[in-house]
Amino acid sequence: MIKNEIRPLTGIRALAAMWVVCLHIEPDIIVVFPSLALLHPLFDEGTLGVDIFFVLSGFVLSMVYKIETFNFKWIKYKGFLVNRLARIYPDYLFCFFLLALMIAADHLLGRKSTDLVNYPISSAGWHLAMMQAWPLVPATWSNWNAPAWSVSAEWFAYLLLFPLAIWLISKSVVKRFSPVFALIILALFVPFAHSSDELYGFYFVFRITSLFLTGCLMYAFCLTSPSIAQKLANHLDVIVVGFTATIWFGAHTTIGYWLIMLAIPVIIVGLTRESSKFAKLLSTPLFCYLGHISYALYLVHAIAQRMLHVMLPVEKYASGPFYLKLIVLLSYLMFPILLAAGIYHLVEEPSRLAIRRRFSS
Repeated sequence: MIKNEIRPLTGIRALAAMWVVCLHIEPDIIVVFPSLALLHPLFDEGTLGVDIFFVLSGFVLSMVYKIETFNFKWIKYKGFLVNRLARIYPDYLFCFFLLALMIAADHLLGRKSTDLVNYPISSAGWHLAMMQAWPLVPATWSNWNAPAWSVSAEWFAYLLLFPLAIWLISKSVVKRFSPVFALIILALFVPFAHSSDELYGFYFVFRITSLFLTGCLMYAFCLTSPSIAQKLANHLDVIVVGFTATIWFGAHTTIGYWLIMLAIPVIIVGLTRESSKFAKLLSTPLFCYLGHISYALYLVHAIAQRMLHVMLPVEKYASGPFYLKLIVLLSYLMFPILLAAGIYHLVEEPSRLAIRRRFSS
C-alpha cells in the first residue's frame, strides 16, 4: 500500500506551478535578458504543468480516499465535496476579489491598461461558481483570472469524475489492466487535443476527464503491480531526462506529444518512491514547501504579474545595468511566490480548517 504522505508528489506540484509561471512571465524575462530566449522551447510548454496537476489530482485523491475500497454513499460523497471546496474555494474567491479590486482601482484612476471587455459582470457569476470552463456555459474561460479555468475543470472532476472513477476501479478487469485502460483514454485525448475549434467548448472537460481518470487508473496500477512501479521509480532519472529532451526537441510533433503525455503518468508513478535523484530533489524541504503553496501560486501569479507591470515595467529597465536587470528578474520570480505564501498562511489554511470544523459532522 502506498503511503498517504509522499514527499516527491508534493514537490512535483512546485515544479508544475513554477513551469506555468515561467510560461506566462517569459516575455518579461526576455525583455531584460534576451539571451534567456534559449529556454523558450522549455518555457513554451508550460501548459504541461496543468496536465501534471490533473493526473496528479486523480492519483492523489484515489490514494487519500482509498478509492479501491471507497463505499459510495451520499453522506461520504458530500463530505468529499466539502473537503474539496475547503481546499480550493477560499484561495479562488480571494484571488477573484483581489483582481476585481485592482480592476476597479485601475478604472477609477483612469488608467488605460485595463480593457473592461475582459472582465464582464455578466460572466462573473459563472466564474464565482467555478463553471467557466464547462461546455454550454455562457462565459469565456479566459475572462477574469484566466488561470482559474483549470480550477473550474477540477470542480467538474470532483462532482462527476470521482464517482465515475470509483465505479471503474471497482471492476476487477479495469483494476487488473489499468495501464491498458489509461492508454486507451490517452489515445482518445491526444487526437482531441489537436481537433478543430468546433469542439473547443468541450475541450477543457475532455482534458480533465482524460487526465484525471488516467491518474486514478495509475493509482490502481500501483496497487496491483508494486514491483513494476518500483522498477519505474528506480529508472525515473532516465525517464525524466528523456521527457525533458522530448519537450525541448519534439513537443510540437505528433510523436513527441504522444511520448510526453505517456510519460506524465509514468513519472507520477515513479515519484511514489524516493528511489531516484529526481525524487530525492523534490523531497527536499524547499520543494515540499513550494508544493504546499503551489495552488495559491498558480491562482495568484497572473495577478502578481499585473502588479509588477505597474511597479516594475520591464521596458524601463531593458537598457539598465546588469544588477538592476537582475533585480527585476528576481522580482518577477519571487514576488508571486511571496504573495502565494501570504495567501497560503493567511487565507488557505485558516479557511480550510474553519470550513472542515464547521461541517465536520
